[in-house]
Amino acid sequence: MIGYLYAIAHGAEWIYDTDDDNRPIFGGLDTFDFADELSGVRFERNHSDPIINRLFNPYLFYGRPDMWPRGFPLEYFSQHNHTDANFRLCEVQKRAAVQQGLVDMDPDVDAIFRLLHANPTKVSSEHFNRHAPSIILGQKMYSPWNSQNTLFHRNAFFTMFLPTTVSFRTTDIWRSYFSQKLLHLIDEYVAFYPVNAVQIRNAHNYLKDFEDEQEVYLKSGELLKFLDEWKCSQNSTANCAIELAEQFG
Repeated sequence: MIGYLYAIAHGAEWIYDTDDDNRPIFGGLDTFDFADELSGVRFERNHSDPIINRLFNPYLFYGRPDMWPRGFPLEYFSQHNHTDANFRLCEVQKRAAVQQGLVDMDPDVDAIFRLLHANPTKVSSEHFNRHAPSIILGQKMYSPWNSQNTLFHRNAFFTMFLPTTVSFRTTDIWRSYFSQKLLHLIDEYVAFYPVNAVQIRNAHNYLKDFEDEQEVYLKSGELLKFLDEWKCSQNSTANCAIELAEQFG
């Protein structure tokens, strides 16, 4: 948090959020989009569609239908899919204020996935399709994202605060969902990018991670429904952020 404030105070236009066990590859930060406008793919559905149809699973999009990111509502996973109706090609669209790059080797999955699939005696070696395009999520489209390989434009700096009343394995997921709702209020968006970093994960106790992720498993779907229905009664973005925090808390 201090690093964020230091960068903001010194006039940063972009802030890159990462972990000590991640490093850029395949072009790294240069593969993100810094121009104000771009052409590309957009994930969009009718705003009245059920939430399951407006959820985006970046791992599915990048070639891994067997995986889900930490924070994806588990009650939706088995029935969730993307169809052609979810995607459109835009000649011109605004660049995303939050850009999350996928991570090879040991991507951010939850402890349930790791307990079921990972071999704790070996280095994980998961991979995604590097040739699929970047994709921007439209209004009222949702996906969890984390603090491991994420670029923030200054228009999204006000959403960078990490909640302090939840576990370390929950805080960046809650931030991601809150951020999306607040960004939509000011016509800003989140995007996902093909792999541009790799993680050789520090040692973790999977059962301890499982314990720390309980709120993520039990409340992500509930939180998403709350945010999708929430409407701000204030006339400024700052007051909307405060109102949202107070009503959720």
